[in-house]
Amino acid sequence: MYRLNALASQAMIEALDLTKYYGSRCVVDHVSFKVSPGEVLGFLGPNGAGKSTTMKMLTGFLHPSSGEARIDGVRVSSDAVNTRRHLGYLPENGPLYEEMTVREFIDFIARVRLPDQTPEQRQSACEGVMQTCHIDTVANQTIDTLSKGFRQRVGVAQAILHDPRYLILDEPTDGLDPNQKQEVRQLIRRMSGSKAIILSTHILEEVDAMCNRVIIIAAGKIIADETPDALRRRHPKHNGITLRLASENDAQNISTALRSRFPAAKIACSANAIEVLPENHEPIGLEVLNFAHASQWKIDRFDRPDARLDEVFRELTSSSPVS
Repeated sequence: MYRLNALASQAMIEALDLTKYYGSRCVVDHVSFKVSPGEVLGFLGPNGAGKSTTMKMLTGFLHPSSGEARIDGVRVSSDAVNTRRHLGYLPENGPLYEEMTVREFIDFIARVRLPDQTPEQRQSACEGVMQTCHIDTVANQTIDTLSKGFRQRVGVAQAILHDPRYLILDEPTDGLDPNQKQEVRQLIRRMSGSKAIILSTHILEEVDAMCNRVIIIAAGKIIADETPDALRRRHPKHNGITLRLASENDAQNISTALRSRFPAAKIACSANAIEVLPENHEPIGLEVLNFAHASQWKIDRFDRPDARLDEVFRELTSSSPVS
């Protein structure tokens, strides 16, 4: 029996050595991680890396070849119906009943997800989620007439209708315009305090906007599991600084002085700019500024190289070929 109170101390989503083969091809290779309430996990990887397959195994829609998924300590495969009561799932290209109106579809989901509530309570939940996801204006349209963005919002609405403790969202902002993306991001942030959320995305800026943890998967294996800030520190130019010079004639003398003062740093010199990259990514900017000021160099400005997450992502995944 699914004993929620007895298992409260185990409140989390768990992937335990999850593995999935299609024939002889391994698409998920012994993947393990845990996500607790309050965490928003960005689950990243190139196409074909095993993200969607992992999510389907966590939700019980796909059986693993080996390993197991657990919700609150209960194996999904042994009690799929009850564990799913506490899950909200938005699959990739989520299927919708296109002949239904939006209101009919959300009402259908409410009757499935909230069978113990009164009709009045279910109607209130339906109206509330349609307003939250801004689909109340198209409530009487059939789903097949909706734009991709509205269809995606209907998918999000069905995932959160029953106020689940756990959310697994595969590309939740796919097809949305910038304003709609911002609305969904704000919604996820509002829910994140009490829920464990896993979201797959190809948009690295969404990691900064929503996630406090990142897992990168490539060729079916986890190759990184850390915070966005820790991931950014992997960038080769993290904590570097660039000096924009007032005169090209000063570049050689200044670069020579910097090499002498910071022998462990990497110094790259161009016509009117000098880039200083510290050893082990330790902060060096203030020391360089003070040294430049004391040396009375003519500097137009100081820049920090942009340590972009997408560049770190490409660096990590390019060395892990997808099978």
